[in-house]
Amino acid sequence: MDIKKIYFKIGFCFIIVVFSSFQIASAQGATMPFDTYEAEDGSLENGATILAMTSLPLVPTVELESSGRKCVNLNATAESVSWITLADANTIVVRASIPDAPTGGGITATLNLYVNAVFRQALTFTSKYSWVYGANAFTDNNPATGTPKKFYDQSRAFIAGTIVPSGSTITLKKEASNTADYYNIDLIQLENVAAALPQPPNTLSIVNYGAIANDDIDDTNAIKSCVSACQSQGKVMWIPPGVFNHSGRITANGIGIYGAGMWYSTIQPIMDGTQHALNLANCNVQDLYIDNRESGRDVAQGHDYGVLMKGAKGWTIQRVWVHRGGACFWCSGTDGLIQDCRATESWADGINLNNGPVVDSDKLGIRLTAQNNYIIGSGDDGIAINAQNGGGIASNMLDIKVINNTSIAAFWANGMRVAGGRNSIVAGNLITDPTSSNGIRIGEFGVNGNPCESVLVKDNLILRGCGIRTNYGHGGIAVCDDAVATINSNIIWDSPGIGIDVQSSNATYTSNVIINSALQGILIKSGSTGNAVFTTNTVANLSSGQLAYRNDASSGIFTTNLENNSWQTVGVVFYGENNYAGTPSQTLSIGNYTKLQLLAIGCPNDWASSVKVPDGFQVELYSEDNFNGQSLTLMGNASTLSTYNFDKAVSSIKINNLTTSVKTLNEDQNKKITIYPNPVSDILHIGGIEGATLVTIRNLTGKIIFNSKTSGIIGVSDLSAGIYFLTIGSDSSYKFIKK
Repeated sequence: MDIKKIYFKIGFCFIIVVFSSFQIASAQGATMPFDTYEAEDGSLENGATILAMTSLPLVPTVELESSGRKCVNLNATAESVSWITLADANTIVVRASIPDAPTGGGITATLNLYVNAVFRQALTFTSKYSWVYGANAFTDNNPATGTPKKFYDQSRAFIAGTIVPSGSTITLKKEASNTADYYNIDLIQLENVAAALPQPPNTLSIVNYGAIANDDIDDTNAIKSCVSACQSQGKVMWIPPGVFNHSGRITANGIGIYGAGMWYSTIQPIMDGTQHALNLANCNVQDLYIDNRESGRDVAQGHDYGVLMKGAKGWTIQRVWVHRGGACFWCSGTDGLIQDCRATESWADGINLNNGPVVDSDKLGIRLTAQNNYIIGSGDDGIAINAQNGGGIASNMLDIKVINNTSIAAFWANGMRVAGGRNSIVAGNLITDPTSSNGIRIGEFGVNGNPCESVLVKDNLILRGCGIRTNYGHGGIAVCDDAVATINSNIIWDSPGIGIDVQSSNATYTSNVIINSALQGILIKSGSTGNAVFTTNTVANLSSGQLAYRNDASSGIFTTNLENNSWQTVGVVFYGENNYAGTPSQTLSIGNYTKLQLLAIGCPNDWASSVKVPDGFQVELYSEDNFNGQSLTLMGNASTLSTYNFDKAVSSIKINNLTTSVKTLNEDQNKKITIYPNPVSDILHIGGIEGATLVTIRNLTGKIIFNSKTSGIIGVSDLSAGIYFLTIGSDSSYKFIKK
């Protein structure tokens, strides 16, 4: 039979998804002083290519470990990648992967930096502190073992010459002098760093006790002498600009440790087979860089924390950057605050808030806060609430807050983890690209950890939020271990696994948005126990044949309450008889369904006689499997498919829709604004505005992408895929998704 399409429309209008007003100042993630430029968004020259992950691999790859799951490959002379700068800058950080040495141990190589086509300097890269091998090992640097992982490290430098002004072209170029076989560039970060801070009053400088900057000689005795003097005199220890080396742990209690800034004052442990963390209690630490040259998770490889903090009297860590720590920040105690810090390429957690392995008055884990911190490439959880001491509810962690942090490309565990605790809050965080487990995992620490008695997980944005290991959950958010959780208003976008992975737990899920999951939107796994309440959650744009909601748990063992969720109120339903009679099929969400997939969800081959198609949905029916044969397109209900010669003739289906964000421009004006289609590919339409109106579009970091007057049509084809915020006038904000 010739393929014939029939277009049929009844009462068509756009499907409406209502988003609450969103203020740009509260966008998810940390606010940092640098601008990030993804390599894949740059301009490529002379054969440079983009390496992109198209589906989850079976083993780690450089694409999997990349931010955005893409990077740029420079592997031949003259290949380059360039960006136009958005602001003035005098420093650069490059996240890159270069090859290991043939027998392990790493290599060192340079890559040339140009500004406006003028050579500025050769940046130095090393692979000495990356590349481990084996299925699960973190201590094997031998390539012969196979299964490599941890590909990335960072190079940072002040840019030689004058400041790089906004609007400049900055280029990384492989030339003859750049001897690595390849350079996989993930991203760069540009920052305009202010001058070094001066020594404040009431401080004692380590230089006055014998430390000498930049001489590669051990300064341990000088630092320890200065600590003792500060403790006895009630003063602050000052670390001036320069690199200072130390061996062994530096222990201090009740003092301040100040530096001239994380680009100026550097603590560099000597890798002599001993532990070397800053081992602190009740201290205030700020404005430092700790450069840990660790090559694996063994003390002999330099493995130790960057900052190890505890104390019952309160502490702060501010503007401290730890590179390659293991973990970077390991913090317990009472009334502690870590904020505005950076944890990069760690060998264990980026930030771990905990209550220690045993009950200890200095390690209670009470009222600890991690706020506005940036973590990338953590070797375990990006940020963890870790109630590990197993002392039971009486000694559980209490009132922990993880607020407005960024966690990118955790390469072995979760973007963030809630392992026990009571009255915790995880809110406003940006989590992207964990390579191993979940975006956020909620449960407890092992079989003996404290339970998760209560946690609020709210307003987090999780992008590409799961990795290749499934035994610890496989979702943007995973809830397990009988956790008690309230999970509200999170956005889970483009998960390569499940949107929300529900296991044994007691949780409520309200107003979460799940978009583009490769597997189920929400899955309650077989064997789960407990209960769940799902209210006003939205699941859209699933992969072909996947369900928005699926419950594989045994009835009566895991109980559910569902109300006003998208898969209940919006979706396509087929019926075995005319006029919507007979047993209905399951509600079908957006996606493509083959004959076998339809059979699995209650719509056997050649069974349907009528169909209900909600406003805004478009349904394509095919008379043969795999979208072949005669076709029929519907944009509304069909009480009898025989009208279109399609009765009992449906073998495969495609379902699409257009989604519009709607809200009131001003409550007193009672004017409705529509933003459609959403998600959008090319042209974004704004309905409800009159005449030329100022419209501003910002990305997730708050940077202005578009700022102009428009009558309601904006071309967005050049925007990168992601979530953006649109402001009309001065007081109305909307979220939209660029596909």
